[in-house]
Amino acid sequence: MIFARESDAALARLVKQIDGLVAKHADAQMGAFVNFIGDDPDKLQANAKKLAGKIKIENVALVVPVENQNGPPDFNISAKAGTTVMMYRGLEVKVNRVIPLGGLNKKAIGAILNDTAKILE
Repeated sequence: MIFARESDAALARLVKQIDGLVAKHADAQMGAFVNFIGDDPDKLQANAKKLAGKIKIENVALVVPVENQNGPPDFNISAKAGTTVMMYRGLEVKVNRVIPLGGLNKKAIGAILNDTAKILE
């Protein structure tokens, strides 16, 4: 589960790679989705459509949640985070990675992709 305030080339790279991992691990019933969060629902919808138009994905849902400013209150998504990645297995959160605005780079994407091993064990 990804919560994104920024919709840029870095997010597109991450989503494309996650899409491939979900396909590769279909037998593990791995799933993924991106929640576009912020204070302008119309802009968030436009960003989701724009990202979907840029990359071909088949296994990652792009959504604008009802709680679109900061995601669900129970999740305590930081208002300062550009991207928050949560991975869980069953009801247990295995990964909660918070990336600052502008910080989703090649190194951060690599770390996120490596984290998927924690939910595939």
